[in-house]
Amino acid sequence: MKVKKNSIYLLLIALGLATSSCKEDNHSNTSISLKKFTDKMVFKNKGTVSKDMKFERIAINGYYTESNEFYRRFDGPEYLFEIKDTLKVETPSGMRSAIPLGGFGAGSVELRADGSFQDWDIFNNSPATGNRKTQLNNAFMGLWVKEKNKEVVATTLRTHPPKGLPAIDQIEYSGSFPVSKLTLTDSKLPVEAKLYAYSEYKIRDPKASATPCALFSIELHNPNETSAQTSFLFNLPNHIKGNFKVENGLVLTKDGTEPASGNMTLAANGADKVTYAVADDLNVLWNTFNENGAFNTPDKTSGAYGALSAQANLKPGETRTITIALGWYFPNRPISVEIVGNYYTELFDNSTDVVNKALNRLPKTWENILDWNAICFDNTLPEWLQDAMVNSTATITKTSFWTKDNRFRQWESFACPNINPIHIDFSRTLPYDLFFPELKKGIISAHGNAQRENGYIPEKLWTRRTKDKLDHPSPGRVLGDCNPSFILSVYATYKWDNDKAFVDSMWPHVKRAALWQIERSKSLGLPNRLAATYDLSGFGRKDLVSYNAFMHLAALKATMELGKIYGDDELVTLCKDNITTAQKTLKEKFWTGKYFRNWWNVKKQNNDDLHVDTQFAQVWSYMLGLGELMDSTLLKSHLASEISVGETPYGLKVLPHSYKYKDHSASGVNNTIWQAGSIHWTILNLYLGMEPNQSMEQAKKVIEHWSTNINDQWDYADLTSASTGYPHTNSHYGRQLMLWGIPMALSGQQYNASEGVLAFSPKLEPPYRLPFFTAHASGIIDASIGEPILLKLTSGELKLDKLMVNGQILTENVSLKAGEELILDQG
Repeated sequence: MKVKKNSIYLLLIALGLATSSCKEDNHSNTSISLKKFTDKMVFKNKGTVSKDMKFERIAINGYYTESNEFYRRFDGPEYLFEIKDTLKVETPSGMRSAIPLGGFGAGSVELRADGSFQDWDIFNNSPATGNRKTQLNNAFMGLWVKEKNKEVVATTLRTHPPKGLPAIDQIEYSGSFPVSKLTLTDSKLPVEAKLYAYSEYKIRDPKASATPCALFSIELHNPNETSAQTSFLFNLPNHIKGNFKVENGLVLTKDGTEPASGNMTLAANGADKVTYAVADDLNVLWNTFNENGAFNTPDKTSGAYGALSAQANLKPGETRTITIALGWYFPNRPISVEIVGNYYTELFDNSTDVVNKALNRLPKTWENILDWNAICFDNTLPEWLQDAMVNSTATITKTSFWTKDNRFRQWESFACPNINPIHIDFSRTLPYDLFFPELKKGIISAHGNAQRENGYIPEKLWTRRTKDKLDHPSPGRVLGDCNPSFILSVYATYKWDNDKAFVDSMWPHVKRAALWQIERSKSLGLPNRLAATYDLSGFGRKDLVSYNAFMHLAALKATMELGKIYGDDELVTLCKDNITTAQKTLKEKFWTGKYFRNWWNVKKQNNDDLHVDTQFAQVWSYMLGLGELMDSTLLKSHLASEISVGETPYGLKVLPHSYKYKDHSASGVNNTIWQAGSIHWTILNLYLGMEPNQSMEQAKKVIEHWSTNINDQWDYADLTSASTGYPHTNSHYGRQLMLWGIPMALSGQQYNASEGVLAFSPKLEPPYRLPFFTAHASGIIDASIGEPILLKLTSGELKLDKLMVNGQILTENVSLKAGEELILDQG
């Protein structure tokens, strides 16, 4: 029976499906081989999910964290578990969290180990727009394969797809930021398939890392003796309730001024042919793809779903890569009472411009990604540390935003939605200092500009639930580590970046901040009655707190060094005198004979508890070449006490003796592990000369707990339960980024950019291959037994007046570019 074409079209409309064949564009049939890049990628983690696995979210004890539904959920998280029979077990890696796909300040989405997309934070949705998160369960990818004279094989690339759709047998997930690798396995598939999901990322070029786009490259290999027709599908739910059109891709647009007003584009590269579909019924859309591997009927502009199908024919033995780009462009980001916009609108015209540029520079994107991968893996550091390093900067993509007027900012976390608390910025600053210094300086400048008349640096650049404008914070808590964090951040930029204009602009703020510290110390010799980033046991109600005392000492030492540079002899003398008084007070009031107690009161002293991480400031004092804040024998004794009374299977308990004393926090946070404490313990002991492997055990314990025990390394909580090891407070946190201090301590790196001196005092005996970092260059120091040391620059440029190893000047007047190396003969 003959049926008129119009009748067929009307039938498809009735079924809720209309599609469009490919229109010519400038990238759809461009064949680019990516295998030479993907083969070089190093991954050190994996998790395998199969379609017969069962998963369930189960409530666990805690304070507040993110959940699948909400940015901030009290009474502990609903944590994902695998259910085996009646037992709950840890999920495979990549299920609880995964690599965020997106750009710095541009929003992100995660592709999890089961092939599902989670946490769609691209629509200007954030804690600023409400507590509910966006999850689009009907987003998925699919694969269609047809061999001559054989049945079609078509599957979603999900082990647990939407109801009624076919599941793939198994997915193996691995993540090395910014890349997720999904190895796809199905007994029915006649081709071999690996999927790489990634974003643009380039160290020391934040704008090149800010593209609002996720890229999905499927690598297909035909091992058979006959050709295979293949098709790669991406299905996008119409979350913004816009209209579709085909123009250099499938474009979804919503007009207006709402946060979700804007556009998205799906486009492909490396295919023989690309077709598109718009549908209201998911099963009808799938059935069409299943039958043809393509869509070929006329346009329709409205629908619940838009899909792209990219076809490629594989010859026997051939490997091909098809890349689908998902770009977005939503100009109207709100924060509090204002629309701050998105900086990416200054870099791109619309989402079609985004995907065109992203697809046309794929080889360069992979070169940039491999540069980062090599920095983290081309060394002899332990694998647990390498894996943590490469994935550490994922939190920047996950929790940052970048305003249209070029203000880069970051949430403390989504679960504690304050913007840039300076004491948190200071704990997560190392990757900024080493790889993105311009972003760090913008944040610190904002803190300096927010300084109060009395010299105090306010805690945050925006406080949750207020109607303040961004960077105009209302009065908040007064903490003992805000001013020191600011002072030390400025000094770090002076020491490592030598940005004179920046330091000049911040020096008046540094001076006033130091004078505030000194004024606050007049009555007791140390700053009194101040809370801290460790909001434990009412520290703000104590007369003196040891954590604040160490921060105070480091800040005054840094101020004294800057004062010498600026010729402020009066301030230098004032700082020197106050350091002497502060050290005496710290010894008299806090030293128990074995460790520094955590707080001291004038009238009532009934607490000898030890606070793990009391000496955080000493970590920075070592890294910045400021020396020891107290006698090293006391420092070592305190660290030994932390182990003897605070060690747990999951890290060091923050207040080991808290069971003896009333917990004033009312949240249980005293019975927790703050991740940073164990990492700082490792760094300090490396500087203090402990055997390196022994020193690294505590950091290893915390990092491996996240990466191999609970398999949730892309969503560090700030606090875990000391009893169970599960997340207790906060999510997608950043304090663990101090782990970059471990390789710095191992190499003994000291860099003074203003004097042009790079020095090393390695803590290891040869052979070793250790990385080093400056604000504008990275490299390797390579030592073999009985051979001269080799220094190789792997990225950036480096100019030095002196290069020293173990106190010996080995060469002078050095100028190196990426790829160049020096042989350093110690004689």
